[in-house]
Amino acid sequence: MDRRYLYITLLFSICLTGLHIVGYFFPTALTWGFHFLGFLSPLYFILFLSLAFILILYSLTGKFDHLLQWSSTIFSEKPAAFFSIVVIFFIIATFVFQVKVPLLGDGFVIINNLDNTLRGVHLLGGLYHEPLSMSYLYLFVQLLGVAKFPAVLDAFLLGEIFLGIGFIIITYFIVRNLFDEPRIQMLSFTFLIGTPYMQLFFGYVEIYPVVLFFVALFVLVLVLASKEKIPFYLVLPVFSVLVYAHYLSLMFGIGVVYICYLEYRNHGIKNILIGLAFVLLVTLIVLIAINFDFVRLIPRIPHAHYLSFWETTDGYQAYTLFSGLHLINLFNLFIQQCPLSVFFIVLILLVERRRALTSTISKFFILCILPFVGFLLVVKYDLGMPKDWDISAPYFFIVNVFAVLLLAGSQIQEKVKIFILLASTTILLSLPWFQLNSTVEPNIKRIKTIMDSRIMAISGYYQAIFHLSMYYFHNREIDKMIQEWKEYVNLYPNDGRGYEKLAKSFWELGVTGYDKIDMTFEQWLKIDPENINISKQYANFCIIAGNADMNLNNLCKAAKHFQKAIQLDSSLPGSYNNWGNIYIIKNELDSAAMLFLKAIQMDSNYTRGYKNLADIYLRKNNPRTAITLYQQAIQHDSTYANAHEKLGNAYEIIGDKMKATESYQRAARFRKANARNILNMKD
Repeated sequence: MDRRYLYITLLFSICLTGLHIVGYFFPTALTWGFHFLGFLSPLYFILFLSLAFILILYSLTGKFDHLLQWSSTIFSEKPAAFFSIVVIFFIIATFVFQVKVPLLGDGFVIINNLDNTLRGVHLLGGLYHEPLSMSYLYLFVQLLGVAKFPAVLDAFLLGEIFLGIGFIIITYFIVRNLFDEPRIQMLSFTFLIGTPYMQLFFGYVEIYPVVLFFVALFVLVLVLASKEKIPFYLVLPVFSVLVYAHYLSLMFGIGVVYICYLEYRNHGIKNILIGLAFVLLVTLIVLIAINFDFVRLIPRIPHAHYLSFWETTDGYQAYTLFSGLHLINLFNLFIQQCPLSVFFIVLILLVERRRALTSTISKFFILCILPFVGFLLVVKYDLGMPKDWDISAPYFFIVNVFAVLLLAGSQIQEKVKIFILLASTTILLSLPWFQLNSTVEPNIKRIKTIMDSRIMAISGYYQAIFHLSMYYFHNREIDKMIQEWKEYVNLYPNDGRGYEKLAKSFWELGVTGYDKIDMTFEQWLKIDPENINISKQYANFCIIAGNADMNLNNLCKAAKHFQKAIQLDSSLPGSYNNWGNIYIIKNELDSAAMLFLKAIQMDSNYTRGYKNLADIYLRKNNPRTAITLYQQAIQHDSTYANAHEKLGNAYEIIGDKMKATESYQRAARFRKANARNILNMKD
């Protein structure tokens, strides 16, 4: 009996296991596809080694044969019982491995999007390349009525449990229709649901679990249609739904065109036209759902999404197309996602190429995989490949199905033992990945490790810091949030976004952080002194800081803040008005009057300026001028209770008691209404 392929597979599995052991000792940014053990406890490493030894030993000695025979029998003869067992284990796994900190992908950006949508701030965003996926997740946010971290994690988990169960059922029917041997069916199924992309169903905060579900559904429909178990016309609408889950799925279009050509050649154009009619129906449903707002479905491409041959300055590219770093990243991605699949695809195509590619389904898979590989070779990930692993993850399902299809159809001996090695090794290598993402501190440590400027461009680095700082913000670990933005500013001192976020971080400290906000704005202005937006933001802050200084009776410091605000943006009436209030406190009425008059000149609708200037004339025993100014203030804000009350004082001085009484009554009424509004806001 020829066992060489079994030994080759064993050697490759041992090498993969060894690679993860190397990653334990060298958990760096350049080993991100296999360094997960390096962030877990030594106990977990010992358990990994023990499990690896047991799995390899049992796979070769036939210790799994009895278990395999039993599970294969249930798989093929008692599907209901089998589904019950697998679903129970899956649900347990979702809670054991649930993501605690959504730091991969665009987790916190999506959370903000869903939260703003739930609060009515804007329409649901992100529809321009993933409308179905984003809408599905939003349904569960609406169902639970919460989109704030960390409660929103439960909404994602609930939605993904349904998707995961559906994915398991779909995978079951795929292998049942691809293979005849129950043991091969069972082992293929185990392999396909034991790979790293299952992470997407464990409370992962992104849209890609929806994509993975529909990729699997598309494969199932294609398999069933190729065996003429369902009408061919169902292939096209399912493909269109997959595309609406994510536009990237259009890369399977070449494969779809191929099977449409075969359908046309064998059965004519009827089923194709029916399928296209269903595609139009799906599109119509999508358009109705968004009220025919086509713009929301149009992709927004602010920069190129492919790697260039040379260095760029757009801030999205860490390396060039032919860089060695690009090859290292690709190596890590394949090691993380599908090393054994690639191994078997290459092996079988080298040994049995002509025989392996004779079936229609094999040719279809090839036509889908080739564009996918081409995409991986040239794509430029906004967040860097280690954080954006999820973009490609759903599409590795087709790679894995193709691998087991080739292996099952090959003439390689000891096929069952090879399948056992395939499934057991894959699960073994996936477990550290699942475990790591279900932790907090080890996960954060890994994220900081992969934040390396060699493989992550400035835009990706910024987003990584943003996601991490959002976690610290929601956890109220403000000092850690500040530290992250300090490090970003030190690394990228010419990027104004870092200064802006650092200033907002200091803001969370309250008044004690104001001096540091001042320093941050001063640093920011030095790198971009002509930026009007910086000056306006700084000026507004100075007004707020000056008011805080006044409340603390630090009048000198308050005056400096208001003067700085005027220096930065002379058009803000609040700067003059609040500076004038300082002179009121110091009883320097003429200086105060000049500043209040300046505030009115800056903004003729500035009610506080009119009211404050009127106060001075009232104090100077000039009630008639004060009355005119109070009336102007009320003209611009009829509910200004303080202005009504002061107007009553002025009328009382000149002896008009009727008008004074009317003014007092209005003041009382508006104060009562304002108090009621405040209570309603608190409720």
